[in-house]
This record gives sequence, C-alpha cells and structure tokens, in this order.
Amino acid sequence: TSSVILRILCFTVPLTTFYQGCQGTLKAGGAASTIIVWNIVGPWVIRIPIAFSMIKLIESGALYNTFYPYLSNLPFAETVLTSGITGLMLGFFTDYTARSIAYGIRLLKGKWLYSSL
Repeated sequence: TSSVILRILCFTVPLTTFYQGCQGTLKAGGAASTIIVWNIVGPWVIRIPIAFSMIKLIESGALYNTFYPYLSNLPFAETVLTSGITGLMLGFFTDYTARSIAYGIRLLKGKWLYSSL
C-alpha cells in the first residue's frame, strides 16, 4: 500500500507546491479569510465525500471492472484499482486541486495586494 501512496503523490507534488505557495502568499498579503474558509470547506465538502465514494466503488469492484481493461499493461494497475487507500488519496488530490484553483484565482485578481493590514 505504501507504493500506491507514493505513486499517487508523484502526481500531486507539483500541485501541492503551487497550493502551499499560493496559501503562504495570501496569508502574508492579508487574505487569510480565504484560507480559513477553504480549510473548513475543503475537507467536509470535497475530500471526505469523494474519498468515501471512491472507497465504496473500490470495495464493490466497479472501479476495477471499469478501468482495468485500459490500464492492464501497467504493472501497478491492479494494486491501485483494488486498494482503498487510492480512494483516500484521490480525495486529497481533488481537495488540493480545488484549493489550488481557488487560491490561484484569488491571487490573479490581485485584491490582496491592496489590503490594509
């Protein structure tokens, strides 16, 4: 199972780096309210429901039956498609993706540049 985590994390490291950089910039720029809202909303609205849904799909075998014919050439396909940790990691990945997009949009708007501390 640790290899599953590492394989999924290899895709999320660049995204996580962007997410953490944007988060730090927004905090330093006085837009901490955005960070607080996403720290509350992210896990309860995005991460937990998606992880729960994916774990149920993995337990029922639906994920394996759907994607294994396309991924059967990969040596780790069966492990990834049958491990519940995959659902958990996909929940984390989706949450970080949503936060990265929200933080990136907030940074591009530039309102945080003119906030009074």
